[in-house]
Amino acid sequence: MYICLDACKKGFKAGCRPLIGLDGCFLKGYYGCQLLSVVAEDANKKFYVIAYVVVDSETKNNWKWFLTLLQEDLGDHGVFGWNFISDQQKNFIKQWKDKETRGIVWECARCTTVPQFEKVMLKLKTLNEPAWKYLDNIHLSCWVKAYYSHWPKCDNITNNMAEVWNAKIVNYRSKPIMTLCEELRCYIMRRMTAHKRILQTFRGKIAPAQQKRLDQLKVANNSWTPTWTGNLVQELYEVSGKGQRVGVNLTQQSCSCNVWQLTGLPCEHAIVAIAHKNEPVENHVHQWLTVDALHATYEHTLNPVNSQQYWPACDAPKPLPPRLKRPIGRPKKHRKKDPTEELMKTNNKL
Repeated sequence: MYICLDACKKGFKAGCRPLIGLDGCFLKGYYGCQLLSVVAEDANKKFYVIAYVVVDSETKNNWKWFLTLLQEDLGDHGVFGWNFISDQQKNFIKQWKDKETRGIVWECARCTTVPQFEKVMLKLKTLNEPAWKYLDNIHLSCWVKAYYSHWPKCDNITNNMAEVWNAKIVNYRSKPIMTLCEELRCYIMRRMTAHKRILQTFRGKIAPAQQKRLDQLKVANNSWTPTWTGNLVQELYEVSGKGQRVGVNLTQQSCSCNVWQLTGLPCEHAIVAIAHKNEPVENHVHQWLTVDALHATYEHTLNPVNSQQYWPACDAPKPLPPRLKRPIGRPKKHRKKDPTEELMKTNNKL
């Protein structure tokens, strides 16, 4: 059962960054049945549901079927540049559980420049070579910020937006499938309406969550000194501090640290350069992080749905419940205990 509400589809294409989170969760009471979801992130860093399906199990074929239908709704990923994120880091965590190895791996993933990444990766190789080999076989653009595409303007390394959605709907997941789907539609409708109300109170150009992050970077820029290189349009700066020097290009909205290109938000080096030029920092924030992008995301409306007694009669077959499957593994045996067993356990303890 595939559901992609028209308002959600239009809102995502109009105002969200082209990053899509993929995740699945079990439906309680149905052996093997899963709810697969694709979730985006709006300009204010809140999760935004695009589509979801109910399937008999989470398999490669079911995901392929789901994503094929999604592509028909959103358009070809090669044309629109959709990027996808999942929670495959769990495969790594299952194999290597020690905190030191996992800490270095997260440090690798957060690196925004290639030299920084190579230095930390060497540290991982020294500590845990099997873990290093495992990661070395994975394409770097899939898990390291330094190799991310600059197109989505989002540097997420976790799939938290999908995880939050799954947590919010936990009370609906034990209901019958048709009721579940209707409850999810109503939840999304209420959520979109709430965002529209909140949007009326926003002042300024930048989405509040992005403005907060920008204000924090402004405070952190006291350690940097900008030097204009002397070019005619005053766009190139050399910014120094903390024993480092980086180049900033205000026209290209780029910095050697790679953070501005990844996020669409000026980094601490760019902020001091922009201030030197006496321009508002907010004018250099990418359009996908603005309040206008939020309005474009939530301007669409879900149509009301009448209850069943108002539906027109039709000859279509009624939906059937999913087939009950025996869960994987040996079934538990509920053996009737002999009354003397507890007495024997007590005597053994004595």
